[in-house]
Amino acid sequence: GAGTGAPSLVALARGFTVWSSDLRPMSAWQRKAGASASFGPRSEPFARFHTLNLDLTDPKTWPVPRALGGGFDVIFLVGSFPPAGQKDWRQKLCRGFRQLLHTHLLPGGVGLFARSADNPFQANHTNLDVLCLKPDSAFDVVAHR
Repeated sequence: GAGTGAPSLVALARGFTVWSSDLRPMSAWQRKAGASASFGPRSEPFARFHTLNLDLTDPKTWPVPRALGGGFDVIFLVGSFPPAGQKDWRQKLCRGFRQLLHTHLLPGGVGLFARSADNPFQANHTNLDVLCLKPDSAFDVVAHR
């Protein structure tokens, strides 16, 4: 999820159009406020900033690639903690991330998956890290610590 939107601000400053989403729809105001304070509400970077309620576990919430000019150059997922009571959420999240990469990532694009420092990488086959980083015929995978 986008959380406070710091990666979005970096992408905006580097000239990207940004579609920012988080599991908590109420965080959209915080991300918009950060972009407005950083660039100005009438600025060109702010005009390239979009928030949406994208749920990786529900493809019906995903933007239509044609509306994006064909898809995304970069898809960035920050590992987050599961909602209470959803034991298979991590697997659904990772399957959704990989499906979004297959359907929305432009040729030559990059999918990034990041973990927080307080949630270390675990290389077991039921862990979200391994599920999100599993290579297949469409993707090369590089892990960096």
